[in-house]
Amino acid sequence: MGLANVITARLARQIDWKAVYTNALTSGVLGMWRTSMPMTMADDRRTIQAALRGCGEEQESARIVFMRDTLTLDRLWVSPSLRPNVEAHPRLKIIDERPLAFDADGVMCSPWDLSP
Repeated sequence: MGLANVITARLARQIDWKAVYTNALTSGVLGMWRTSMPMTMADDRRTIQAALRGCGEEQESARIVFMRDTLTLDRLWVSPSLRPNVEAHPRLKIIDERPLAFDADGVMCSPWDLSP
């Protein structure tokens, strides 16, 4: 959960509060402050919408990056507003263009599962 401002209900159900509180108590004042429960939204679509609204960005201009995990940074999904940055960087290239997709329940389809 870290320093998240918004999380999905799916993630909230998985929180191990005993571990959270143990870590908070051993981390001092800042650790205790960070145990605040983020806003919880019903699904991925609503979570992303709330996060964008919370930072004052319109979806069309928001600069969003998704990564599979912190060890796999060779492939990223970036929002269209970041295209000029990708094109200007000599070590980056666009390999596919796909919009974010959500299923009927608002769960985000993994950008990596959408690849051809």
